[in-house]
Amino acid sequence: MQDGKSITGRHIALLGQNFSKAFDVQYLNKDNKKEFVWATSWGVSTRLIGALIMAHSDDQGLILPPKIAPVQVVIVPIYKGVESKIVIDTKANEIIVQLKALGISVKFDNNDNTRPGWKFAEYELKAYQYALPWD
Repeated sequence: MQDGKSITGRHIALLGQNFSKAFDVQYLNKDNKKEFVWATSWGVSTRLIGALIMAHSDDQGLILPPKIAPVQVVIVPIYKGVESKIVIDTKANEIIVQLKALGISVKFDNNDNTRPGWKFAEYELKAYQYALPWD
């Protein structure tokens, strides 16, 4: 982990043929004879998910790689007056089209109910990764 400690992340076990016999799971061997499969268990659990979050986060929370982040870019317009809002919204929509053409997921937060500073803090708390794939 980031603090230098380690964690037991998974459990691996040989289950034998108990489950294959119970559920009649068989295969044909090289002699064309049926055999029950030998099963293993790779115990991926909430512990492994927790380890991934601890390894890929900072003090603000989880940081997702751009390819799996639900939103890669957030556009927050800052304007003064109706005229500048129209200009900025038009330009933002042009940028959104360009980004989406590159396969980048975009959120345009032009909600008038909150101020830009609040929006910036909100998106930081959500821990979206803002970096573009080429960064």
